[in-house]
Amino acid sequence: MKDGFRMDFDDSRESQGFQGLEESRIWHHLAGHSLKVANLHYARTIDLGRGMGDDTIQAEFQACREWYRFFGFDHHESLPKTRTILGKHQRQESQMLEPALPKRTQQYFSWTFNDIMSGMTLILGENPAYRLREQEKLLDAILSGESQVIGILPTGGGKSLAFMLPVCLRGAFTTIVVVPLVALKQDFMTKCQDLGIRCSVWEESREESRGGSSIIFVSAESASKGPFLGFISQLHAQGLLDRIVVDESHLVLTESDYRPSLVGLKALRQFEVQFILLSATLPPSSILELERIFLMKGPLVVRKETTRWNLRLVVSTFPF
Repeated sequence: MKDGFRMDFDDSRESQGFQGLEESRIWHHLAGHSLKVANLHYARTIDLGRGMGDDTIQAEFQACREWYRFFGFDHHESLPKTRTILGKHQRQESQMLEPALPKRTQQYFSWTFNDIMSGMTLILGENPAYRLREQEKLLDAILSGESQVIGILPTGGGKSLAFMLPVCLRGAFTTIVVVPLVALKQDFMTKCQDLGIRCSVWEESREESRGGSSIIFVSAESASKGPFLGFISQLHAQGLLDRIVVDESHLVLTESDYRPSLVGLKALRQFEVQFILLSATLPPSSILELERIFLMKGPLVVRKETTRWNLRLVVSTFPF
């Protein structure tokens, strides 16, 4: 540290300088505020890694070392060892971007049996009951706060209850539901509106789609883009984001060749909230691949046999 509280980045013990970067920008960024006071927040934004190149990360790490020296810490012992994340010749996926994986994502309410039955009555009508034992297991996992859940139930098995019931309980905030199919998204909207559940479809140009809803439905193409990620960053920072649900999650494996935005959905894993994947057709052999794509570690998998015994395929030969 030099006179006037200015850091000296020409110290021989470190790499030289900011490598062409504007020095004031680095200090503003590291301190958590920019020329616009870090978007009016005196803190690091929760999406600090997004948009940062390797040179910026290395320069900020260098600045941290200078602060350690200024306060008299032994930075060689106190700071973790680092490696190049996006080096010129060795590119590899950054472990820094892997999400934290708490067993429980947040302090969930101790909902009573009556609380849950009231919510189910709202959705299913009088004398509600689970359709399948696996549906009950799936809801138990979600309501108890299991951080990562994969639910595989057959068509008609009640997967939508996984995101509709939690928002009907006391203390609930916002649930994000990624719906890759347009027709399905409209069906969900109609059903929620009929039940009186506050819901909306995310559209960047519509202000009313940006808040005040218990469920926000979003397309796969929008879910991984900057405007939507910025929106849910604000929800998360305010403690208003309960969970993220990806419906028809098997499409990430079957349609990503011509819909690359599906693979980009893993960007949603940067938020430390409950993360749920739903599917009606995901085979057991593909579960591990789906876990890998979404950076999941040891999720709770609830699976019901999805074979449709009432369907059959018949091949007949006709003469031409």
